[in-house]
Amino acid sequence: MDLFKETVSLLTWALRAAFPQLGALDIAAIIGNAAHECNGFKTLQEIKPTVQGSLGGYGYFQWTGPRRRAFMAWCKQNGLKPESSEANIGFLIYELQTSEAGAIPRTRKAKTLEDKVIAFELGFARAGIKHYPSRIKWAKQALAAMPDARKKEPEVEAMIPPPPKPLAKSKTIWSEIGKIGTIGGSVSAALAGIDWQTVLVVGLLAFAGLAAWTIYERVKKG
Repeated sequence: MDLFKETVSLLTWALRAAFPQLGALDIAAIIGNAAHECNGFKTLQEIKPTVQGSLGGYGYFQWTGPRRRAFMAWCKQNGLKPESSEANIGFLIYELQTSEAGAIPRTRKAKTLEDKVIAFELGFARAGIKHYPSRIKWAKQALAAMPDARKKEPEVEAMIPPPPKPLAKSKTIWSEIGKIGTIGGSVSAALAGIDWQTVLVVGLLAFAGLAAWTIYERVKKG
């Protein structure tokens, strides 16, 4: 049970840090689903793959098929071992921030722990065989283990991936016109700060001085 409590601790703080809106029941529901999938975090590789001849599921959530390939690619990109808690927690949060973001509001909307377990399974795990009693049992154990999670808060900071980068906006004629308008506004603002009365006086004095000098030169030459 030590591995389970340790993982509950890490998952609790990582999920709270990444999604402050999650409550204890929400987090317990997520952990309960994960613990069911991998036998309390002890069995990461699916023993008997549902699809014969396939690699089967892997990780806390037994990611399968395209999601398994995405998990392995994400681990390689971030220099993490697929069996590590850093990789599994990090990829879980990554999915919840991107492709599986809908599972968060769906889980929060449910009221009871049991309903939240089912909501997260339907929104995230989408298992072929549900086994809800087992998922709920693990969720209750996770909820009971949560007080010990406070001891691990500093250790999960590195597990939280940065938020996904927004897609670069393509340049359009309107965006370029907007830039020109912004520059024009800046120039107008700068000109608005000039004391035009002073400029006019200085200009007139300069013109008068130039005229006087021209007259003097003509008189001097006779």
